[in-house]
Amino acid sequence: MTFVRAASVAALFLFTQAYTVAAQDVTLTSRDGDVEISGNLLGFDGEFYRVQTVYGELTVDGSGVRCEGPGCPSLENYVARVRFSGAPTIGRVLMPALLEAFAIRHQYDLSRKALDDERFLYTLSDPKNGSLLGEFTFRLSNTDEGFADLLANEADIVMSMREARQDELSRARDAGMGDLSARGRSRIVALDGLGAGGRAKQSGAGDHDTAACAGSIRRNRELVRSGGAGCTDHGSCAGWFLGVGAGDN
Repeated sequence: MTFVRAASVAALFLFTQAYTVAAQDVTLTSRDGDVEISGNLLGFDGEFYRVQTVYGELTVDGSGVRCEGPGCPSLENYVARVRFSGAPTIGRVLMPALLEAFAIRHQYDLSRKALDDERFLYTLSDPKNGSLLGEFTFRLSNTDEGFADLLANEADIVMSMREARQDELSRARDAGMGDLSARGRSRIVALDGLGAGGRAKQSGAGDHDTAACAGSIRRNRELVRSGGAGCTDHGSCAGWFLGVGAGDN
């Protein structure tokens, strides 16, 4: 029996900036002492400092400087604190599932706490000594609100159902966040595939239809999860497809 399929694929994006900490005074000094940068520490991701200075917002490689001042993070007991904001489609299921999978793989403890109707907090800790490893705050609103929070330094990562618009890219540049459209600033974390077609054979129809849907996004290097991809005997299916690997689009 002939089989005809049309598929539409919607991408889910994450747009990032350096993770934010409470703004406090810091002084970054080069190892040879020749260069010194002072200002308010806006963010630190374990590798790069983001500092508001008299020259504007600067990003500095932490391996080449010493940090002094009340705002300097502890490098020995560094705790990752990341704020997500945006689409509930990503924040309600997908991102928590990724955190849970990470915790299981590395044998960490993960707990969840509701903060209000829109926000919840995940904490990651080491069960061996109870030390805190990370805090991940989620605000579920919509893509537009997510970008607004990013531009207001109230979020570190936008959970977006679309690419950044031109006005959002321009405002991000004006705010000193650089080019959000540059390579590495965003990543497609999932594809929502919807298919419709003629009736497939009853025998093995589910496997056949699932394969057809997955084939529409075969360019992703790895299909990690296909949740809810149960296909009907009429050949319609819908599911999440998560692609992992640098350069996937």
